[in-house]
Amino acid sequence: MKIRDYYDRTAEERPENYQESSWWMNALVHRPNDRFTRRVVRAVLRDAESVADLGCGNGEYHCCDLPRLRRLFLNDLSPKMLRSTSTRLREAHPGVEVSTHLGSIDTIPTDVPPCDVAICLGVLNHFEPDALDRALATVARMARQRIVLYYAHEAFLMAARVGVTFRDMDIHYGIIERGRVADLLDGLGFTLVRSSYTFRSAALSPMVIQEFRVKASTGS
Repeated sequence: MKIRDYYDRTAEERPENYQESSWWMNALVHRPNDRFTRRVVRAVLRDAESVADLGCGNGEYHCCDLPRLRRLFLNDLSPKMLRSTSTRLREAHPGVEVSTHLGSIDTIPTDVPPCDVAICLGVLNHFEPDALDRALATVARMARQRIVLYYAHEAFLMAARVGVTFRDMDIHYGIIERGRVADLLDGLGFTLVRSSYTFRSAALSPMVIQEFRVKASTGS
């Protein structure tokens, strides 16, 4: 099954929780990671006037009180997921300008204006290694001030089993080296300010949340 078809289907069947896993994966991985990530991401978004959600999925991180939000840009590969999410968030945030882009992150046009914050959550592991740099370059282009990433990383003790949830799908899902991400974004003008883990240990946490901030201008 192609990734777009998978998320098209889940947008119709269970848009509020589209993870399809065994009970132990839900109990030990998805639920605790989702709760932790929601707290971290919403704390960042609370002060943002504009947000770019790249690979937005069901947009769950925006379904809360965001008092300063004025503009929201949503990107996703699944047309049904994007349509469902944009409709729900327009209702949740009346008066906020919501625009969308259908397609892979690295195909977002260069004339789309950046936002205060760009988030990319649980998406980067779907990219083949040679496409990851392009995706991250787009994330950096879409952010004026801050970037929040959430992905499966190489330091997890069971990193070799990451992606088992997607074993029946015709997609790539591999781990990502944290140092590679930090080095690339550093070259694009963003500094890593924190890496957070659900279980306080990189070795015990399959996912990492990283926050980057734009480097201060050193003008003459």
